[in-house]
Amino acid sequence: MTTKLFSGQEVETKAKALDPAPAINPLLLTPEEAGAALNVGRTRLYELLRDGALQSVTIGRSRRIPVRAIDECVDLLCSTTGNRQ
Repeated sequence: MTTKLFSGQEVETKAKALDPAPAINPLLLTPEEAGAALNVGRTRLYELLRDGALQSVTIGRSRRIPVRAIDECVDLLCSTTGNRQ
């Protein structure tokens, strides 16, 4: 690989192979992300939180929903409505 300097001179450089950063799966989601995962709007998401169907944690003034709580919420909703597949 060559790099062109300001003087116009080209210098041969060794290109480092960049290791792709491993993907990090978040453990906590924002309410907006959780709503998107559940395919519900903001109002319905907060109703689920208020009713205890969906658990959350607070960090300072921020509310976050654990990823596992989304699965538990879906299981709970399926079992109470009889729509389990």
